[in-house]
Amino acid sequence: MQASFGDVLDVVRAAVDLGAERRGGPLSSRERRLVAQVRRRTPLGGEAKDALAVEIAAGGDPLGEALQRLRTRAELRETGSFYTPREIVVAMVRWAVSSETTILVDPGCGSGRFACEAVRQGSTARIVAIDDDEYATLVARANLEVLRPRRAVVVNRDFLKLKAIPGGRGRHARVAFCGNPPYVRHHYLTLRAKERGAKLAIEAGHPSYLNAGLHTLFFAKTKLLANRHDVGCYVTSAEWLDNTTGKVVRELFLNGLGGTHVMVVDPATFAFAGVKTTAAITRFVIGGPSESRRLAVNVPLDRIGAFLDGDAGHVTISKSKLENARGWTDLATNPDRVEHDGPTIGDLFRVNRGTATGTNAYFALKRERARDLGIERHCVPTVTSADEIIAANGVVHDSPALKVVLDLSPTFDRKADRVVDAYLRSGETAPEGETPPSQGFNASQRRKVWYSVALSRPPIVATYMARRPPAFAANPNRLGILNIALGLTPKRTLTDEQIALAVNELNAAGTDLERYAVRYFGNLRKYEPRAVAALPLPEGLRHLVEAAEAAAKP
Repeated sequence: MQASFGDVLDVVRAAVDLGAERRGGPLSSRERRLVAQVRRRTPLGGEAKDALAVEIAAGGDPLGEALQRLRTRAELRETGSFYTPREIVVAMVRWAVSSETTILVDPGCGSGRFACEAVRQGSTARIVAIDDDEYATLVARANLEVLRPRRAVVVNRDFLKLKAIPGGRGRHARVAFCGNPPYVRHHYLTLRAKERGAKLAIEAGHPSYLNAGLHTLFFAKTKLLANRHDVGCYVTSAEWLDNTTGKVVRELFLNGLGGTHVMVVDPATFAFAGVKTTAAITRFVIGGPSESRRLAVNVPLDRIGAFLDGDAGHVTISKSKLENARGWTDLATNPDRVEHDGPTIGDLFRVNRGTATGTNAYFALKRERARDLGIERHCVPTVTSADEIIAANGVVHDSPALKVVLDLSPTFDRKADRVVDAYLRSGETAPEGETPPSQGFNASQRRKVWYSVALSRPPIVATYMARRPPAFAANPNRLGILNIALGLTPKRTLTDEQIALAVNELNAAGTDLERYAVRYFGNLRKYEPRAVAALPLPEGLRHLVEAAEAAAKP
C-alpha cells in the first residue's frame, strides 16, 4: 500500500512515523515545533510505512520527492532546494568515501541523499548532514533511521554559520565534503544575507560580490572548515564557470580549495529536479595539485564516475591559463585558445543588459490591454522576446505586435491622473500569500518610486540567451528592451551607416562569438554583458576605434 501525501505536513508526519526523532541526535527547536504540529495528523498505516521503508532501503527517496512536489515554485527558489538525481549522487559519493574518509559532511543536505548513499555503499565514516530547512532535516532523519548507519548526526542549522564541524573531527580525521549546495540566486537573498556572504568570502581570502548566489558561498565556507588533505565533491549549476559572480569560486578552486577536476554534465540531462540548468561537478583535495586542473564538458551520466576517478576524457589546463581566462567552459573544448589582446567590443560600445521590471505580467502589456486601461500613452513599445531580435534581420522596428511597458517618470503626479493612479494602486495590493508588484525584488530596489522602470533604449540590441549564436539588430525607433536582451551603446557618436555596419559585422562574427557563451540546459547559450564587452572586436570595425583614438589625441 503506497502512502499518499496531501501537503508537506503529511510528509513530515510520515517522517515521524518512520522514526525521525530517533536518528541524528537532538532535534532543533524548529524541528520540535514541527513534530508537535504534525502529531495531530493521522499516522501512517503499517503497510504504507513498510512500503516506504522498502523503497528507501532500495535507493529511493519517496519523502524527499514528495516534499519537492508539494512545495510551490517560489518556496523552492527561496530555499534553493533542488535535489540531485541518484546517478550523480552515487558517482560522487563513491569517489568521496573511497578517499580514506572518516567523516562525510553533506552540507545543504535536503532529504539526505548523499548521506544516505554513503550508508548504502557501506561507508564506516561518521555522517554529518546539515540543512537550515527543518522539513528537510526531519525527512533526512527518517531516511537515515531506515538505513541504520553506525554514526550519524543531523543538524538543522545554516551551514554558513557553523564555527566547526558538528561533533568535532579528531586529530587524524579526514573529512569529505560531498553534496549539492542550495542554489539560491542573489535576487532571493536579503541585503543582510548578501553582506554576510561577502564577508565570509573575504574571510576565506577571496573578495566576493554582493550579487553572488548562495551556492558559491558554500565553497568559501568549506575552505574555512577544512584541513589539509580533506577532500570534497560538489555539484552546482555550471554558471559560475563563466560569469562574473562565479569568480570567487574559480579563485577558491585554484587557490585554497585544491581543485583537481571540473566536469560539466551533458546539458540535455536534468541534473536538478525541476530546474533547466546545466550542472558542474567539482572535485578538490585541500592542499592538492597546484600546477594544473582537469576539465571536461558534455559528460553523460554514465561517465561521471569514470571522470571523477580520472579515467574519462578530459583536458589538462595549467593554473596560470585558468587564472587569466575570463571563463572556463570554452577552455575545455579549446584548451590552446590564446586570450586576445587587440580591440574589444567594449572599446567601441558600452554593453548592458535590458531592464528587469520584476513583474512583467504587470508592467508589460499588449497594446489593446494598455489602451483599455487608459494607460497606453505612458507606455513604451518594447522588445520582450529574443525571437523578436532573431527575426528582425538586422533591424528591429515598432509594430502593433510588440508589447508596451508602463514606464513612468519618478516625478509623475499620480493625483493628476486618476486612471493611471488606479492602475498603480492595483499593483500595490495582491491576494493573501502573494507579493504585490510594488514589493517585488526589483521594484523594492528602485531608488525613488517602485513604478519608474527606466527602460533601456539602446541603438543596437542583441540576444542575451538563445540556442544559437548571438543576434544583433539596429534599433532606429529606440524601442525599450527587457532583460531578455542586451543593449550596445556607442562610446562615441556613430552615424546610421556606421551603426548598420556594426550590426552586420557583429552578426557575421556570431559563430566565433558563440564559443564564449555560458552554456545551460538544452544547449541554451547566455552572453553576459561583461563577457560580450571583452570579446574581440570584428576586424571590419577596428577602424572606428582607431579613428576615436586618433581624435582623442591632442
